[in-house]
Amino acid sequence: MSYNWSDKRRARSLHRRLERFEVPRPVRPVIRAPGLPDRRLRPVFRDDDEMTGSGVLDERLRQAIENSSAMVLLASPASARSPYVDLEVAHFVATHGTERLAIVVTGGDPNRPPELPSTLREQQQEFLWVDCRVKRRLKRHSLVRVVAAILAVDFDVLWRRHRRRHQKMIAAWCAVATVVIAVVGTALWQQRAAEQRSPEQQQVAFEQWITTELRKLPGMSPSDGAGYRILRTDDLNEDGLVDYFISNDLYCGSGGCPMEVYMTNSPGSYAMVLDVQGSSAPRVRRAQGGGKEIIASDLFISGEPLYSIYKLRDRNYVLDHYEFCEGVILEQCNPLIISPVLPGDNLAVTPGAVFRERPSRGARSIIIGAGDKPSEGHDVGVSRVQGVLANGEWYLVNVWKGSCGFVSASEIVQ
Repeated sequence: MSYNWSDKRRARSLHRRLERFEVPRPVRPVIRAPGLPDRRLRPVFRDDDEMTGSGVLDERLRQAIENSSAMVLLASPASARSPYVDLEVAHFVATHGTERLAIVVTGGDPNRPPELPSTLREQQQEFLWVDCRVKRRLKRHSLVRVVAAILAVDFDVLWRRHRRRHQKMIAAWCAVATVVIAVVGTALWQQRAAEQRSPEQQQVAFEQWITTELRKLPGMSPSDGAGYRILRTDDLNEDGLVDYFISNDLYCGSGGCPMEVYMTNSPGSYAMVLDVQGSSAPRVRRAQGGGKEIIASDLFISGEPLYSIYKLRDRNYVLDHYEFCEGVILEQCNPLIISPVLPGDNLAVTPGAVFRERPSRGARSIIIGAGDKPSEGHDVGVSRVQGVLANGEWYLVNVWKGSCGFVSASEIVQ
């Protein structure tokens, strides 16, 4: 590259672009000759040092010009007056001719022909040149013209091949960008989904949902409170989503408040899977085959809890059996197992039956009510048969508001 020192910045920019230019594959066989590049136009010699005032080319610069297959001249009024630029151009023309001389006009009046060094003005020929006087940077179309002059190939052929390659590169980068966007988008979506599935975010979503649902009930207004308390959270079916045990304080009565269990289908979508009246804080334990059982203590025998065991079946919790520990804590007892009876069995208790604390004739009568009074047969109200022991000799009866007792099979009628 031959240029005046005033064009140093443009020379550096053009130098970088030329060395990065990749010759299209179909054009490479045409330019394969001694001293010509193959895949890229490198190395491009550009002298960063100012010439000495001797008026002759030093040996290093002379050798570089002789070894170059082409020359790019940055033509401007300053380079046209520079004796050093003229020496470089003269030596190249003397050794290589003007066929591979590419001229880029960088200065002067854009309405007039470019000013050239005296060596070229003396040549009896017209030179092709690329005008860069208005814009400080060559457009891609003009850059390809310079490359075509360097390689001495037809511009139209080089431009079509270069544009086709450029379009393929754009398509490839678009494909890469699409993949990157998809990967980043998926990662962001997964991150957002993970944030939504965090226990804290899940509980916020549930509280908003249950508040809205309770306000839809008859007699409720948008300004009313939520009317619920979260008793416990758990993952009942082990799907990574939090499920909720709540006390619905809107419908509390003498038998207590309803304990409702809501299972999460997805954040913001819930289904009630269990509704138990008057249960204290529930427990859970792992069930055989996966998932968890719910243990509710909604029934009592003389103040001792009778545990109702609910199991998950078809996305709902149903009563499976009762367990009675006779005063021993649940985690350490060998429970008495009581199977529930079906409502359609139409079992009833004979009048005057004695409700006992244990399934034995010698057991005491049960204690019911707030006054600690023993049961006096069937005078306390309408009782309901809840379950039966495995041997079929004793039945569990709900005597009054969750207070239960045992009666013998002889005191049961259909």
